[in-house]
Amino acid sequence: MKHIGLIVLVAFSLVVVVGGVGQASVYTSQGPFVIPVAGDGVPGPRQVPGKEYSTDVDRHGNPLLSPDPGQVIAWDGAGGTADSQIDYSAIEDGDVEPQVDALASWGDALFDEVVSNRAALLFCTKGDMQIYYERIAGGGGVWATPAEVNDEATSEFLIDALEVWGGDGPLMDDADRVSYHGDPGGVAVWALGGGPVISDSDIATAIGAPSGVAIDLDALMMYGESILFSIEPVANFDGGEIWVWDGNVANPAQFLYHGGHLWDTAFDVMGTFGTASENIWALEAVSTPEPASVLVWLLLAVSCGAPAWRRWRRG
Repeated sequence: MKHIGLIVLVAFSLVVVVGGVGQASVYTSQGPFVIPVAGDGVPGPRQVPGKEYSTDVDRHGNPLLSPDPGQVIAWDGAGGTADSQIDYSAIEDGDVEPQVDALASWGDALFDEVVSNRAALLFCTKGDMQIYYERIAGGGGVWATPAEVNDEATSEFLIDALEVWGGDGPLMDDADRVSYHGDPGGVAVWALGGGPVISDSDIATAIGAPSGVAIDLDALMMYGESILFSIEPVANFDGGEIWVWDGNVANPAQFLYHGGHLWDTAFDVMGTFGTASENIWALEAVSTPEPASVLVWLLLAVSCGAPAWRRWRRG
């Protein structure tokens, strides 16, 4: 769960030498970190703690980056990486070697804020080696370059799942919801250490997919029973859609309204952001008040504290 109390507010020294996935980078905690608060500000990757990703490189035969497709990688925003504490390959779900396709926490930070267009949206598409953002008012750009995500990145490096705002460091991964690529059991979302949470058929019903169409959930944010998600292209959907759904099978999912438009099939993701494809592979959210707002907060705190300080000095 991503309560603000668990967020590290200042940078601390944490260095982890990369281990089992064969990456040569060194994870070093960055900062100073901000807290996830609704606003127009878009903090950079070094300011956001608790960043993890999974890659798709196992399908391309690159042994340097992630030979274990179930292993999640922590990244520091400056190119350093390390194995996360959790290897999802150990979860029994019917896959021989599951590929992590989406990550979330049941209480993702800024879920309500991004759904209500009060936080910037983070996303990747199929083939992306970088992470993009869309501002509240629309427009955006690159949030994290390949070198910031993994300084050993090559042309084989692809981001397949994304999670941010947990405790900082590879031993503090708080992602407890996962989706696997092509899950043979028809499960869209699994609970870590638990069981199925959402089925592919539930997703198909929520988005009104034609009967018999196979659904593969591709990107995920979550808060309680509600989810923000995208899927692999299927039927009349090109994979660039983002839906919001309350988890009630009696209610249809709705397209996300963000940045002044709907994230529906008609929205041109590639043309707007210059992404590698229309197919969205990862979703998250970031925001913090603009610097001017932060300055106002600090001035208010100082002015409110001054009388008490003067009284203490007079003794």
